[in-house]
Amino acid sequence: DLQLSIAENSLSRQLDWVRAADTKIPPLFAINVAMLTVLASQQLSIDARGGWAVFCALVAVVLIVISIFFLAYAAVPKLGKPGPSVVYFGGISEMGRERFLEIMSRSNFSEYITELHVQAFKNAEIANKRYRAITRSYRYAFSALPFWLAGMIGAFT
Repeated sequence: DLQLSIAENSLSRQLDWVRAADTKIPPLFAINVAMLTVLASQQLSIDARGGWAVFCALVAVVLIVISIFFLAYAAVPKLGKPGPSVVYFGGISEMGRERFLEIMSRSNFSEYITELHVQAFKNAEIANKRYRAITRSYRYAFSALPFWLAGMIGAFT
């Protein structure tokens, strides 16, 4: 049926967006941690230089920590309780096997399609929250870069 195909494709597309957002988190997290590790390893050199090197390093640390905060939010965005669902695994498992089978046995085609659309919408919300948080995280990480470089230059000059 065309309606079913449209609903399933819509949900699949939203799930793909969520997966795509998930792949952007680990690389930036690794870069942030590496930048913090290098700053920590050079702390004595930066402290010995004082002044602008310390200031730049501290600004970089603050910006990187904010970037990591947004990555954490992207990984686990704040969502409302999902509620009962015959499509979402959390909703299915919460209602239990017998209740799920009962609902599925009396559900009609229209209700199922509506549920697919509801899940597509919910996953679009998740993808949107993740992409917004990841974008903010990248902005803070890129903003930290010049300060991090200045701190490193200060540590080695």
